[in-house]
Amino acid sequence: MIAVQSELAPARGLQVLAGISAIVLGILAFVLTAGATLLMVGFLVVGAALLATSANFTQSFMRMLAR
Repeated sequence: MIAVQSELAPARGLQVLAGISAIVLGILAFVLTAGATLLMVGFLVVGAALLATSANFTQSFMRMLAR
């Protein structure tokens, strides 16, 4: 189980970076006039992070089952 947690460490970093960028884009969307565009980019960032994280988790889970 420890090996699985170390394999997911890059995914955690990706989630943190995506979360920070989504927060920044959300704040900018409230401040600037082109808020809808920034909001959509924020949604894309969060969706891409979820996709990458789930793919990484699935790969780690399949490795664990193969052992």
